[in-house]
Amino acid sequence: MIWFPKMFLNTFMNINFITNKIMESVKLKDKVLKEVENLKALNPVVLDVKNSGIFTDYIMVLTATSSTHMRAISQAIIKSLKDMNLSLLGSEGFDGEDWILLDAGDAVVHIMSAEARSFYDLEGLWDLE
Repeated sequence: MIWFPKMFLNTFMNINFITNKIMESVKLKDKVLKEVENLKALNPVVLDVKNSGIFTDYIMVLTATSSTHMRAISQAIIKSLKDMNLSLLGSEGFDGEDWILLDAGDAVVHIMSAEARSFYDLEGLWDLE
């Protein structure tokens, strides 16, 4: 029988946890991106902010052609989260015309009108390069 120090095993378990979290985060981002592309969102941008120390791994910004289009995209994303057994942590803007925000934990999705996207310039705000 091979004996490993407890500290080594704890480190190994932490590495496994971190690796699994990263994989789940990437799967979530890919699933959301696939949904928004299927629904013809315009110019989807994914900002990788996981090394910045903020609250999420990915910030996704995309443009919808109308408020109806924004709601359809947001509903598809919410359905995808449910299919992955994930919960939506928060949402804002379903009653508005310019911007819907979905917080899925590892990914925050901003569905915006072209005017709002141009005005707020989230890509410029969060671009860490």
